[in-house]
Amino acid sequence: MGILTLPALRKIVLGVWVLGVAAFAPAKRLSANVDSPSTPEQRGERIYRDGMGASGNPIALRLGQDERVSGRVVVVCANCHGRDGRGRREGAVTPSDIRWEVLTNAIVAALPGARTRSSYTARTFVRALTLGLDPDGTKLSPIMPRFELAAGDVADLLAYIKSIGSLRDPGVTSTSVRIGVIVPPIETAPELGNEIVHLMNDYFGSLNKSGGIHRRDIEVHPLVLPLRLSDRSRAVEEFVSNENPFAMVGSTLAGNDEQEVHRVFASNAIPIVGAMSPSQRWQSDWDSSPYYLFPGMADQARGLLAHLESPEDRSRSQVVVFDRGEVGEGLFRSSIRTIAEQMGYASVIEVSGQPGIDDLAATLSKAAGITRRSLFLTQFSRDDGPWIGSFRQRFPVAKVMTLAERVDASLFTQPMPDSGKMYLSFPLLSSDQSPLEMREYQALALRLQLSDTHRTTHLAVLASARLFAEALSRCGPDLSRERLKESLEELSDFQSGLCPPLNYQKGRRVGTGGIHIVEADFSLNSLNQLGWFSVFAP
Repeated sequence: MGILTLPALRKIVLGVWVLGVAAFAPAKRLSANVDSPSTPEQRGERIYRDGMGASGNPIALRLGQDERVSGRVVVVCANCHGRDGRGRREGAVTPSDIRWEVLTNAIVAALPGARTRSSYTARTFVRALTLGLDPDGTKLSPIMPRFELAAGDVADLLAYIKSIGSLRDPGVTSTSVRIGVIVPPIETAPELGNEIVHLMNDYFGSLNKSGGIHRRDIEVHPLVLPLRLSDRSRAVEEFVSNENPFAMVGSTLAGNDEQEVHRVFASNAIPIVGAMSPSQRWQSDWDSSPYYLFPGMADQARGLLAHLESPEDRSRSQVVVFDRGEVGEGLFRSSIRTIAEQMGYASVIEVSGQPGIDDLAATLSKAAGITRRSLFLTQFSRDDGPWIGSFRQRFPVAKVMTLAERVDASLFTQPMPDSGKMYLSFPLLSSDQSPLEMREYQALALRLQLSDTHRTTHLAVLASARLFAEALSRCGPDLSRERLKESLEELSDFQSGLCPPLNYQKGRRVGTGGIHIVEADFSLNSLNQLGWFSVFAP
């Protein structure tokens, strides 16, 4: 890919996109409609989405050909038919559209041999739920459960089914779509928070002046995090309760309680589009996980370990995971160990602090059959140089690797003698932007007086906004959160012009899905781009 000087890296690397937003406090479920249902439609919604009857207990059901009675809910309506009732494709199976206006229309065969059925009534709908028969007495697919419903639950579920087609998701009107964006505390990043809001308002304001998306304006509502960690859970809850946005766009999520933030929005079915986070993993539950732009730290580690050692060589390779022993490093170190073990590395050793090289060598030599060795740094600064230099002298052919965002930024401009080669992962390089888009961004930055310090975050926010606009456009005028998710998961190589192509699908919520691997030599003042590599590799 070419040799470059390290000072030139500032022209290639746009910087770290992690904002370092601190942890959220644990959040509770917010939806009053689900926790305290008071109307038939609300109680029916709980049955449809959670499988919970009016008694508060899971509704029993029968599955498959053996008519086995299940003592707990293993399938709920929304899993297959979607929250909007339209049916969500599951592999080779496409569940029926069960909106009431569809059910009450008969199906007439357009071609010989095609399936037909009479229109549903309330009575035949209940029979389908409990006996698995359509209006004409034909058996439904064995995939369709037969539910054991109390009379009150039947009435509640029917009331909700009848309302699905006429309900709009929160945040949507005939003339507008309301979205939210999370910005860091004013006290810690006043400039950045304002710039994020200005960028979102400018981008969607331009769209609105051109007629919006399907004649709907996009309204941006910022969620400004409070400084105190103990206040953040309430802030998120109040934002959802007061604003109830259709989706969150271009938001940064970080901290030990990041998953709790996910659950707040997931419990209210609010998608998070174009999220940025250092800690997410692509294995997250697909239905509740945000649609991330870039791989998090664990995914980047996976990419480095996957592509710097072939599957065949891992059976005789050892990975030494090194951190300085600082608070918070242990979790990342343990994650790297787990990943390396899952990938088939023969030996994985965790090292905390800077142990004596002789003692370390004795420990490493206990693993038999090792012919190859890698040193994975959870972070790297000038203070680590002497110890790593000693490690290299003892193990001269060992590969040293880390994440670019975990490297002391001064090393990219001020060489460190005798540091040797190191492999770095970058989720984003300046080569990922098109010249035209960068010229437009530079004009935008000048007009909005944006600081150059946060340029990477600016580009990520704009890429998220474009991603959301594209998915929303593909939904058509009949908009729902379910259709938004389907549109996102049908995107293939979406080109924002600001980051690598974005691809999502069911079970995969990391858009770029890869990293740039760069071979850097901080002593020779040079680096070599090795290429773009998937983080989903085995």
